[in-house]
Amino acid sequence: MVFETKQYPEDERALKKLLLQQIPPLPATRHFHLFGLDCTPQPRIFSKTLLDRSVVHAPNAVLSNKPITVGHQYSVLAYLPPKEHPNSHWVLPIETKRVPSDKKGNEFGLSQWAAWVQDKTLGLDGLLCAIVGDSLYGTPACQKQVQSLSNTVLIARSRGNRIYYNTPVSVSEKHRGHPKWYGEPMVLGDPTTHGAPNQTAQIKTKTSKGKAITIELKAWHNMLMRGTKDFAAHEHPFTLVQAIVVDESGHRVFKHPLWLTVFGKRRHEITLIEIYEAYRQRYDLEHYFRFGKQRLLFDKFQTPETEHEENWWRISQLAYVQLYLSRDLANRICNPWEEYLPEQKSETKHNTPAQVQRDFGRIAQMVGTPACEPKRRGTSPGRAKGQGQDKRETQPIVYKSTKKRAEKSQKTIKSQIEQQPVTPKPLSYSEIKKILQALVESSGSNMAEFLSMMAKEAPA
Repeated sequence: MVFETKQYPEDERALKKLLLQQIPPLPATRHFHLFGLDCTPQPRIFSKTLLDRSVVHAPNAVLSNKPITVGHQYSVLAYLPPKEHPNSHWVLPIETKRVPSDKKGNEFGLSQWAAWVQDKTLGLDGLLCAIVGDSLYGTPACQKQVQSLSNTVLIARSRGNRIYYNTPVSVSEKHRGHPKWYGEPMVLGDPTTHGAPNQTAQIKTKTSKGKAITIELKAWHNMLMRGTKDFAAHEHPFTLVQAIVVDESGHRVFKHPLWLTVFGKRRHEITLIEIYEAYRQRYDLEHYFRFGKQRLLFDKFQTPETEHEENWWRISQLAYVQLYLSRDLANRICNPWEEYLPEQKSETKHNTPAQVQRDFGRIAQMVGTPACEPKRRGTSPGRAKGQGQDKRETQPIVYKSTKKRAEKSQKTIKSQIEQQPVTPKPLSYSEIKKILQALVESSGSNMAEFLSMMAKEAPA
């Protein structure tokens, strides 16, 4: 699959290079760069003049309410640096884009990543990069996009009710009929269908409360999923990973296991433990969304212009980048209820985004600004008396079901028109006689008078 690479302006390209330069060097324990992809909603329920509003997913805490809202959706691509401390949930956001209403967030996010990789001036095309995403990124459409990127590995969560297939056993003898594409099915919810794993591993650790737990990992290589008309998924196997957490007595801590799918041509270069640890770091994106919306006002800017809203998200992203770069310069400023926590008493300094934001005023004064002091240039005359503004037009909400119904109705009308005969069917003599008799009687005459009148008017 070939992606269309967007030509960025020079200033935007320079900003992308500058953000990539802030990526820290890889430690000895990691040989690949880790990125995260996810979408977050921008509710704009009452913005009736805003363009391209659609129904997007949004968590709703009220029972029996659907988890949807009206507004926009933004796809965020962020670098996930190696963790210096268990409580440090820092990310480095490198691009934020609005998802159009006619696109899907998961497919748009991967095309967003493909544009970065295919831009050779950014220097990502030759590096082994892993991307983590939730269950929406484990679809055949996403797998199709990843297969075209040679150095990209996608780690996505899988739902527990999926059905995958083993690679069919090759048969030396020739048989009639279509070749077999899929082997025995593996139902994730039915352990009796699970075959012997190809690889196993264990991680022994402790929870935040000091309880010892063991994470049991299993991997099945060369698994297959059902494809589509546009993508032959049976030609592109993937790795399936299961993670089960048990306590000291051997009982499960969680009722259901964690299932992960690993796509990509270089997926075997990442170990089983690295796959699990990489996916666990995906939840740092959720911390980024929560902090950004609560403290950096990501979704609080109200504007009737879609372009202005997109620019605000980029500005907010750069504000978080400034906090990330200042995390080692900030002094630890704690709230009164945080003074007695063990993290605050430790000598090592691992500031959180909220702590850096509290001290960022001092850092900004210390760094200074290249801007000149503002000078008054007169008083604006303002709007002339009687001059008004044009009223903005109300924009409709884009419903995907409405688009599907419109396309279906157009197909139905087209098929009905095509089924109509081009030439009318000729009438028989008896049918013509009945029609003529009915017309003559409706005029108040009879057939004898009509025929005698036609005989007199006939030419000699």
